[in-house]
Amino acid sequence: MTYRADLPEEEVQTEKNMQGETRRIISKARSKGTVVSTVAMMEAKARDSMKESARKTGSQFTIIENDGEAREVKPD
Repeated sequence: MTYRADLPEEEVQTEKNMQGETRRIISKARSKGTVVSTVAMMEAKARDSMKESARKTGSQFTIIENDGEAREVKPD
């Protein structure tokens, strides 16, 4: 994964930590056959972690935009 060049190193490390924790939780849930349903109020930078979670669990990820419109993000 690449990060914006202007992103402070501390924020890059925080993002990497969030992604690692996301991977750990997804792996554990998948091994137990758990379905994960999540509603999150988040900053835009969490989008990639949420998308990864949806992709790995075979689910969907929907963003509610500022104007209230729902937009489904297709996992790659």
